[in-house]
Amino acid sequence: MKFILQSSLILLTLSACVTPTKLPVAPQPEPSTLIFPFGRYRHQVELQITPEPAHFSFASVVQTSATVIHLVALSPFGTTLLKIHEDRVKNEVTFDVYEPQLNRARDKFKPYYALLRKLLLMPRGAPAEIVHEGHTAKLTFSQWEKNIPRHILVEEPTFSLNIQVEPLDD
Repeated sequence: MKFILQSSLILLTLSACVTPTKLPVAPQPEPSTLIFPFGRYRHQVELQITPEPAHFSFASVVQTSATVIHLVALSPFGTTLLKIHEDRVKNEVTFDVYEPQLNRARDKFKPYYALLRKLLLMPRGAPAEIVHEGHTAKLTFSQWEKNIPRHILVEEPTFSLNIQVEPLDD
């Protein structure tokens, strides 16, 4: 009996010294402040250039994060037309063009990418206009689903963009 009482007293003393371990609670992610939260998106793009009438249709896959933006443009047949990689930390953008006809117009893609970059990094509640190449581009976001617009219309005096958006990280 003396042994049981001593053992119980030791266990009680030890258990009083031990505090329960609290598991850290993972912080809840803050709602994104961007119209397009970082992630991967598939775009179906219709580009209409004016005043010289030209129409282009292509698909693209875009991946955005705090440090990089990757864009791959695909032909209607699914072949890679061009790749754009932006290192946002180093502020470097590289263009890899795989279609010879597009390679001749390589410099013309830079302003379109600059506009797309502004769209991808646009904060929620921003004005529905972007100054681009000295013109004001009017933006219309529609077909909102899960707080992300599934359709974007960009209208500017020299071109219009009609973009269908599909998040790939849903």
